[in-house]
This record gives sequence, C-alpha cells and structure tokens, in this order.
Amino acid sequence: MSRKGLIGLALGVGLVVFLVMLYLFYPTKPPVEVPVKPAPLAEALPRPVPEIPEKPPPPSPEAPPPAPPPPVAPPPPEVVPPAPPPVEKPPPKPKEYFGLQVGRYRTYREAARVTEKLKKQGIPAFIRHEGGKPKPYILWAGPFKTREESLEAQTHIKEKLQVAPEPEKLEIPVPK
Repeated sequence: MSRKGLIGLALGVGLVVFLVMLYLFYPTKPPVEVPVKPAPLAEALPRPVPEIPEKPPPPSPEAPPPAPPPPVAPPPPEVVPPAPPPVEKPPPKPKEYFGLQVGRYRTYREAARVTEKLKKQGIPAFIRHEGGKPKPYILWAGPFKTREESLEAQTHIKEKLQVAPEPEKLEIPVPK
C-alpha cells in the first residue's frame, strides 16, 4: 500500500474513533426547563426616606457679623530654568590590545583546528573573517593587555607551532 493510502486510512480510523467516543460519552438528552421567577416590581419595594439636612441656628442679634477673610495673594509663578543644552559625549574609543596574527586560512575548518591547538596550550585565540580575499580567515592569538604578554605568547607559539607571528596592535570594537 502506498504512503498516501496509509495516511488516508489512519485519518479515517481516527475520525471513526473520535465519533464513537463522542457518541458514547456525550449522549443526547432533551434539555430540562428551569422555571424562572418573575422579578419583583419596583412599586412593591419600599422607598428610602430622604434625609433632611439640619439648618444652622440663626445668628444671634448681639454678635457682630464675622469679618470677611483676608485676601490671599496668588502664589508667584514658578520660574523654570532653561534646560542646559545636551552635552554630546565623544564616541567611546575602541580598546587597544596586542595580538599575534598566527596565520591566514582558506577555510574556517583549518583555522578552527589551529585555534583549538592554541586554546589547549592556554593561549587565547579567535578567528576574524575578511571577505573577498584568497585566504579570508585570519587566526589571531590574544588579545593581550601588554606587549610583554604578547611576546611571551610569541615564544610559546614559535616553539609549538613553528610559526613566527609578530605582535601587532589590536582594536576590540566597542558595542553600539
């Protein structure tokens, strides 16, 4: 039997099982009518008694009329100082470190293989890609904070990989 035939058969069996389950577990019964009581009329409800506000006693003829309150001076308008002009910070400069260009490779796989060798020896390494060149994958050892650190790594790389990289300044890009 073909694959499409098997899929159609499985869907048909699934539909039949679903309908049988629906029939067995949800039997149809006539709806039951529930009697509804009518709401009481608004006229039959007792009305609340309105509250009568108390009147203040009339002023005695002996007391002088109260003096009007003194006039209140309006508050002085708030003086908002003008906002200082926004100070534009110069864009952060990329950090400068030292690195060793260990080699250039045609494929990423080649560069990654040598990168793993360096990392096993405890030397930090990374790969940069420069497109459009015959060997676009550049393997760098570093970054190192000082030139002395890069020179130590250089002697170690010369011994292990028989490569003589020269220390160069590396710029680590600043995040935007």
